Amino acid sequence: MNRLTNYCGAWIRHSGWYPDRKIRLFDKRKGRWTGVNPHDCYALNDPHASVGYLQGDILHYSYYSISGHVRQADYFTEISSRVLYEQGRKASIIRLLVSPLFRFVRDYVIKCGFLDGYYGLIVCLISSHAVFLKYAKLRELWKTIGDKYGFGRKEFIAVF
Repeated sequence: MNRLTNYCGAWIRHSGWYPDRKIRLFDKRKGRWTGVNPHDCYALNDPHASVGYLQGDILHYSYYSISGHVRQADYFTEISSRVLYEQGRKASIIRLLVSPLFRFVRDYVIKCGFLDGYYGLIVCLISSHAVFLKYAKLRELWKTIGDKYGFGRKEFIAVF
């Protein structure tokens, strides 16, 4: 089903947030939860199973304030950076600078976030800032845990 998100009282129909299709009705015997936290999803593992499409929208009330969105972005970037660290991934300065810019251009220009008005701009700016934070926090993890103290990823996972 499509998920239509209400952001601070406005419906977001672009910005990469719509149609935001999600599997919502499923036979739990034919699939499993997969993906990387915080972006878990349900994936079918039965070759005879199929995904159908239901018309209409699920109305999703996401954030009631910009500050709530910023707090959630900070929380999710904490999780994402730790997952990347556990996978042994690193972030170069180039990735730290280019990835947020790419995200903003993709969501605001290519995915027409500008059509969502003021809140489309806010959504795209916070999204691009979250990409920056994820890679900045990843670099910080490598600097403070991985490099400075000589811990490897296994020690980090045991601590957290």
